[in-house]
Amino acid sequence: PDDAAAGISLGGGRGRVSSLTELHMSSLRNMLEGYTVTGCPLNMPFSDAATVRAAVERTCIADTTRTDVEFAVATHVEPYGATFVCSVWVYVARLTKNGY
Repeated sequence: PDDAAAGISLGGGRGRVSSLTELHMSSLRNMLEGYTVTGCPLNMPFSDAATVRAAVERTCIADTTRTDVEFAVATHVEPYGATFVCSVWVYVARLTKNGY
């Protein structure tokens, strides 16, 4: 990603971002200020949705008694050849507000 983003210039000079990666990182820092982020990536061969769900549940990411928590999930499926073999990536995160 850094190599691809390095070719995109968003202007130079003082106080301006120089790459798409830098822009994304700056935006994330601003959005996540005041939060503690806990999470992990999961990778597995796809067999069925129940197996993927069970893997997410085993992370215990949702085990909390706090009410000021937000959750995030993202997925990516990478097919391999014409044999219907897929690699599934699931990213799960818990965002907890600081200072409460």
